[in-house]
Amino acid sequence: MNLGYVKYARVGLSYLLKSTELPAGRTLGITVEPTNICNLRCIYCPQSDEKNHFINGRGFMKYETYKVILDNILSDFTPRFVSLHRDGEPLLNKELDKFIEYTVLRGIHTGVSSNCTMLDPERARRLLDAGLGFIKTDFCADEYLFEKLRVGGNWKATYEGMTTILEEAKESDIRFQMNITDLSTHEVADETARTNMEKLRELFSKFEKSVSISKVHFHNALDESIEIMTKDDYKKNHRTYTLCHHPWVHIVVDFRGNVVPCCRDLRSEYICGNLLKTTMKEIWNNDRFIRLRRALAERKPEEINICAKCDLPYRGSYSGKNAVSKISNILFSRTWKR
Repeated sequence: MNLGYVKYARVGLSYLLKSTELPAGRTLGITVEPTNICNLRCIYCPQSDEKNHFINGRGFMKYETYKVILDNILSDFTPRFVSLHRDGEPLLNKELDKFIEYTVLRGIHTGVSSNCTMLDPERARRLLDAGLGFIKTDFCADEYLFEKLRVGGNWKATYEGMTTILEEAKESDIRFQMNITDLSTHEVADETARTNMEKLRELFSKFEKSVSISKVHFHNALDESIEIMTKDDYKKNHRTYTLCHHPWVHIVVDFRGNVVPCCRDLRSEYICGNLLKTTMKEIWNNDRFIRLRRALAERKPEEINICAKCDLPYRGSYSGKNAVSKISNILFSRTWKR
């Protein structure tokens, strides 16, 4: 199914107009968490600190649960894509292939955000056969830096996994996209970032059409990573406020079926409802969602517990530096194309 850009114009328009109550029907993306367990302990990820699981615990979403959740959402919404990740490594869920296959059968472009440490040839083949359309991951050409940031990860093994799935897709003529954020571009001079990204492109030169590379933006979302990567106090030093787009364009679901307004609410502290108990249409404009959107629209993120410590509104992000660029970049990203 070809989902054209025009169909999602009102999603972007609702965000740009700062509407607090939104129509059901279209949403740019759905993020569903297959598990919040991870095999790495990246120093920039709050998931790596054990105390961040004391609220929601740890666990896996079952395939039958996923079907109920997805059917619930799709009864009222038509997303442009589904991304199977949030807090944890999705490939640890042994039923992930079935998640992907079911979503693709429903006509939705489907991918994952993965650390790519578990992509042996057999697993790569199964994911592609299920219909996997994209993978988003963090990597860099600097082996030492990668293993310093991705604690528990092995640069060589990860690179082999990434090239394995790209090779499988190429040989089988499967349309597949890998989006890599370059870990070595965080808070460095523009010239240095360009040089680093060029080195990374060289590593994937034979897959040029299937790989896109972008700068990384580490965000102090929970103020609880093992190491806070953002050195600048953006709230203090940056006057520009850019409205966060997440509660307008994405639906985020944790492994228990809880809907939260942001993929960085890793402990599910601001639950807006549960898709095993009520419909997404009812949740989308309930009091908690409207209260959060209003606080952000009125430039009062401090009124919402999960937004109070986040630096996202005060700096550029992976999706853009202002409201218009965020919407256009999400709409036209190579990652979502089929």
